[in-house]
Amino acid sequence: MSTVQKLKGKDLDYLRRRKLAADAYQKGYWIYQSREQKWYTPEEFMAIPYAIDADVQNGYYQIHNPRVEVMARLKDIEKMQAKLVEFIGRINTYYNYVPKREKK
Repeated sequence: MSTVQKLKGKDLDYLRRRKLAADAYQKGYWIYQSREQKWYTPEEFMAIPYAIDADVQNGYYQIHNPRVEVMARLKDIEKMQAKLVEFIGRINTYYNYVPKREKK
């Protein structure tokens, strides 16, 4: 029986958390919690005061490069900004060229 199999409860939870945090730390990455869409540094992740073993096992916590996420979100913002500019242009065109209606 391995050491991990002998451990129970909080000890096993701690080892799983520590392994995930150590992997993230070694890669220079952070840990992302997909259900709540929250980011944790490896140190913050280890300081979480409640048991998360089931979430770790189910893959809700994943190691990601936060810099890549920032770049992806900046691209999303650029796309949304382009859509907004186009929409504002349509609004301005409409109200500049459509005859004004009388208010009732």
